[in-house]
Amino acid sequence: MAGVYANVIAFVAGVMLLQQRATLSGWTPFAWAMSVAVGCLLLRRGVGRRPWAARLLAALAAAAIGFGWAFAQAQWRLADALSAEREGQDILVSGTIATSPDGDPLAPRFLFVPDEGEAGLPRRVELRWYAPRDGRGPPLPRLAPGQRWRLAVRLKRPHGHLNPHGPDAEARWLEAGVRARGYVRPRPAPTQLEPRASTPGMIIEQGRQHLSQRLGAALGERPWRGVPLALALGEQSAIPAAQWALFRELGIVHLAVVSGLHVTLVGGLAAALAAWLWGRLGGAGRWPARKAAVPAGLVAAWAYALLSGFGIPVQRSVLMLTVAGLCLILDIRVRASRVLAMVLGVTVAVDPWAVLAPGFWLSYLAVGILLLTALARPSVGGALSMAWLALRTQWMIGLAMAPALLLFFQQFSLVSPLANLIAVPVVGFVVLPLSLLSLVLPIDGLPILAERIFAALIWSLEHLVAWLPRSWQQAEPSGWLLLPAILACLWAVLPRGTPGRSLALVALVPVMVFEPTRPLPGAFELTVLDVGQGLAVHLRTHRHDLLFDSGPAWPEGDAGAAIVLPYLLANGTRQLDRLVSSHPDADHAGGAASLAAGLPVDIRVTQPGDRGEGVRSRAHADCRAGETWVWDEVAFHWLSPPDDAPIDGGWSRNDRSCLLLVSGTWGRALVAADIESAAEARLVAAGMPFSADVVVVPHHGSRSSSSAALVAATQARAAIFAVGYRSPFGHPHPEVWARWAAAGARGYRTDVQGAIRARFGPAGLTIDTERSSRERYWHGR
Repeated sequence: MAGVYANVIAFVAGVMLLQQRATLSGWTPFAWAMSVAVGCLLLRRGVGRRPWAARLLAALAAAAIGFGWAFAQAQWRLADALSAEREGQDILVSGTIATSPDGDPLAPRFLFVPDEGEAGLPRRVELRWYAPRDGRGPPLPRLAPGQRWRLAVRLKRPHGHLNPHGPDAEARWLEAGVRARGYVRPRPAPTQLEPRASTPGMIIEQGRQHLSQRLGAALGERPWRGVPLALALGEQSAIPAAQWALFRELGIVHLAVVSGLHVTLVGGLAAALAAWLWGRLGGAGRWPARKAAVPAGLVAAWAYALLSGFGIPVQRSVLMLTVAGLCLILDIRVRASRVLAMVLGVTVAVDPWAVLAPGFWLSYLAVGILLLTALARPSVGGALSMAWLALRTQWMIGLAMAPALLLFFQQFSLVSPLANLIAVPVVGFVVLPLSLLSLVLPIDGLPILAERIFAALIWSLEHLVAWLPRSWQQAEPSGWLLLPAILACLWAVLPRGTPGRSLALVALVPVMVFEPTRPLPGAFELTVLDVGQGLAVHLRTHRHDLLFDSGPAWPEGDAGAAIVLPYLLANGTRQLDRLVSSHPDADHAGGAASLAAGLPVDIRVTQPGDRGEGVRSRAHADCRAGETWVWDEVAFHWLSPPDDAPIDGGWSRNDRSCLLLVSGTWGRALVAADIESAAEARLVAAGMPFSADVVVVPHHGSRSSSSAALVAATQARAAIFAVGYRSPFGHPHPEVWARWAAAGARGYRTDVQGAIRARFGPAGLTIDTERSSRERYWHGR
């Protein structure tokens, strides 16, 4: 029995080891892995009466097989790539829409499967189809899964933002098989083609879209409309970001997504109904009702799993239910923990990249804790006993998962046990059945009733926990603190009688009080975040934080909420002493409102004349040339705009953007926004102190900026270009890159190297990049 667990864990460990590799060089590592596996299995036959050696060799073989299997899967997936000569080019391609369009109605996003024979294209492409601007041109057609189109598209290889503490979107796209991304071009005009025979997957997607449209029309614009859609069809995008934040505070995120709990409830309810009908029809004499109910429960569970998107928690649950159901029919007695182990191995074998997803670990951890708590027996009978057991179970799950939640999300809910005690039965036995029933019965009142009940639930929970602190949020702890904390929390939820259960929680204290190391007085850090075509620069001293610009706004959100705020929270930033918007362009100020909503802002700084409406702060100030202040022995000096720089005096809005010089004991940095050559020449002629070790290059490296005079005046050792991947504006311009290089400045690019951090401290100037520290084999491929 122990050998099964050890072999599964070893197999998963081998897969995880492969996913940490920076490169995949040929097939030599695969050959070595398979050789190790075969060698261990052969040696295992000759160890005689030493069972510990046999178990060890079996585990080593399982680890090698896991490594080799994941290696082969990775090579095959990477071979399905967009050819280099087709990247960034307009391509005419015929193919089929594979998924229901989602996202912004004016820029729907969908998966597109090119027809066979389209050379140089991968098998799955993610496209956006933008509506014509200002109503010019034909409106967007009604898109549906199964439609065939001939489209002019412009594609690029999957490339995501990579920042400290942030997710790796390229890993997610690799797992999903999305090997190119792009958008539909208006010319030549798109042409709809005759559809081909639908596949089972296409039929499911068509059904999902039809049901989604029907439920969406019934729910209208009700505030919690996204919850029935998410529960019934797995449409998590229907729930706005503010509601997800509330769910995280209350610890009920798992109830708003299709999880193992929902699949188990659906299968259980279907099985119970089938058993009742079987008994009423007199079939119990021919076959026991509990066995006759299994096929109905499994059919319902699988149907719901496929209809809801078949995510990792759903895969785990439906596989566990299938194994348990078959064991029941065949009268095979097997432990639930063994079933969980087998399902874990199958899940990772089918999807080797699942180990990279936080949901994978949280899902299996939660089920493991449930199995442990199932060993408990209530001390008193009746409803009180069941309520106490439910509360205790929720408490133990919350405790055991706290370190993992801090690792993945830098927060966990303090009211989760109490909230789930109420929310689980309401959602599981009322909201979920009503949402599912609305798929079968076209009665508008069903999803509306589900939405209203959920709204009442949230209102009740918010009032119930109003007097309690809702969540614990802190910087991401270091690994050497998290590992003992995870082990201690798991130890603390073991059955009664386990020695040291209470003392184990002491290991959680260092994690809870962890604070990241900040620069010494006189030192500072400058981090240029990878936000695509935009700018966001975090400046940190011994006790203060300044953010220079907040990244771009997008059709479906902004970089402030999606990138900058999570980075700041994970970095331990609890307040922004200054939030600067160098000028009101959307690629520089697009995320300001989201940041101010998520973090206290002391002073909001803008260029003169821009009041920064809609951004909360304690005070407001303008950036004006000549103004200075000092934080922790580090001086900050505004170099631009000067007081005599009105727009009608020849200074454009870009020229009047804020320009900041930071001077510490061990170096200087110049942070520029979008000033252009005319303003640069005037400022250099005015004798502004441009000399700096590191320069955040003006206007993303545009040809209209970085004049020879400015480059020479800075005498920079490093030039950082904040640019988007394959920028449509051609940033950075080759002449500008060459000009900085010729002046002796080493160039850095956020599109190639991810976030770039410059440290000015006792060791001098050190610069590191996020892609070099988190290099993986799928980056850039």
